[in-house]
Amino acid sequence: MRQPCALPLEEWPDFAIAPWRKPDGEIVIPPAERRALGRHFAMLRHRGISLDCTDREPLLNRLQEIEREHRSVPAIYANMTYLIGALAKVHPNEDWEWLREWRLDWRRRAWPVKDSSAESRKLPFAPENSRRWPRQLRQAWNRNWPLAWPRWRDRLYRPAYGLYRAYCRYIGVSTEPERQTLTAYADFIAAHIPQSVALELTRLFNALTVLYPQAQWSWLLELKATLVQPSRSPLAETRHRRAPEQSVPFRLWPLDDQRRWREALQGRGAATRLERTRQRRKDKSSSGKPRKRTRVLKTPYQWRPATLRTAEDCFSSYLKSASDLDGNNSEPTEASVAYWVESMRQRGLASRSLVNRVAGLRAAMRILYPDQDWAWLERDITILAEEAEPARDKLSRIADIADIRQAAIARMRHIDRMPLTPKTALAYQDGLVMLLLSYRPVRCRNLAETRLGINLIFDDTFNHGRLRYPQTKTGVRYEVPLPSAVLFRLRKFLSTYRPLLSRDASSDYAWLSVDGRALGTHRLSQRIARATEHELGIRITPHLFRDCLATTVSEIAPENIEDAARLLGHHWPAEEHRDDNFKPTIETYRQRSGSTRAARELAAIQAGYLIRPRPRKRDGPIND
Repeated sequence: MRQPCALPLEEWPDFAIAPWRKPDGEIVIPPAERRALGRHFAMLRHRGISLDCTDREPLLNRLQEIEREHRSVPAIYANMTYLIGALAKVHPNEDWEWLREWRLDWRRRAWPVKDSSAESRKLPFAPENSRRWPRQLRQAWNRNWPLAWPRWRDRLYRPAYGLYRAYCRYIGVSTEPERQTLTAYADFIAAHIPQSVALELTRLFNALTVLYPQAQWSWLLELKATLVQPSRSPLAETRHRRAPEQSVPFRLWPLDDQRRWREALQGRGAATRLERTRQRRKDKSSSGKPRKRTRVLKTPYQWRPATLRTAEDCFSSYLKSASDLDGNNSEPTEASVAYWVESMRQRGLASRSLVNRVAGLRAAMRILYPDQDWAWLERDITILAEEAEPARDKLSRIADIADIRQAAIARMRHIDRMPLTPKTALAYQDGLVMLLLSYRPVRCRNLAETRLGINLIFDDTFNHGRLRYPQTKTGVRYEVPLPSAVLFRLRKFLSTYRPLLSRDASSDYAWLSVDGRALGTHRLSQRIARATEHELGIRITPHLFRDCLATTVSEIAPENIEDAARLLGHHWPAEEHRDDNFKPTIETYRQRSGSTRAARELAAIQAGYLIRPRPRKRDGPIND
């Protein structure tokens, strides 16, 4: 039976035209939906069925006819999608979920995801050559191409749009970049080459911004985010979720240890901060002379959640090792701790990590057995710390802080000459964070939780500003003024670039991702490390900015080392409150900078005395 042509628009019923009618009376129906709905009405009239029929049998018959009309599976799937979308708009009160489920089942049967072999990843069409584009497109491309973009991008974005045009010709639809066509194209790419869907859609997005700069294409990036499944590396899985055979969960601890742990964290009988201050002043007044300030250990219920998690994790790991050695005793002994340390060393744990693990076990013992003497465990920590060697060469990644500032400013100036897109906004944000860390190298956790008006404070003219964190790792308040170089770039970021990232006007987080959400600690660290590697050739993480600042100050102005300590947020008590054995944390950076300078000078001296090998003489021909 020959398929009838599409029903003319003049013969459509009123209920089918009403959803497409604009307030001024104009009827606007996309060509794909108009053709799909017109052929559906023609099929219903040809069979003597009412045009408002929504029964399943006529619809399934129409879908079977679509299969016979088209040759390729993508074309069939696209026409099914157009028909379902048009019916959902014409009959909004009907439940079309069953039809969408039928379409998905059909796609799984007729359009399976190909395997990962190189031959099966090839598409059934090649990108259309840009020379075959219409003249208007070629002229628009040359006219709108940003001069700041390098030419190698042209060789990537042209094929991306050419691939989209080839797809449209392959399935027999218009090449105009309509939303439904682009969505079907994204599904096609995700089904055939899932490993390249993010790259292809990103390049297509940039090509569309060149050809159609007035249109809004940010929804294409949102679609890409839904198609790309987030994956975690095996290393991350191992780091965030320890293997069951390496630890004993809390619910399987000995019952006495569980009881003692819960009681210690309830905080019963623990002195408050006010009570400790009263006692300290009472001792000072009774002695008659100034008393040096001593460190008061906090009770376990006052510890930070991260410290408690570390202590619990270390004791869980120790219990597993102790059960292998002696399953009847969970209290640590020198032999059981040595066996535990050796088992971790055999698993490839770094020497510094071993120190931290034993320190976590000591913290757990303070919770479970606070009245016992753990001096021998302290000695073990000291022995392991003396033998520990850094697993990474941090000195080779130390850069001069002035070079970092120049690189950050150069990055932002380069981005100012590029088109305004979410990608350029992210790159500008990375440069601003680099500049901020070069002046105020706060820890990454505080950096990620920075909020406008709360932590990052500035006036309306951006002449004055402060960086403030009520709580830091050391427990002290951090508040420093912002330099004018940061305020100048911050003003441009908030007025020009941040609106491209912020989709929720009420969000006050300073650093955002491309989808408008706040950047986490791990993601923010990755972006800054990648930006510094691109600008300086050195991968510098946010925490390494602290080493760079302290090293630079120690080399060029060691008399200002106390100012550097305050910028780093280190605790620096007054002279009258210091103990005899007081050693500030900044001293570590001072020693490191000295060793760095010595290593550089030694390398420069040795370069003049290196024995260079003589060039080898090339063997001549062998004469018989």
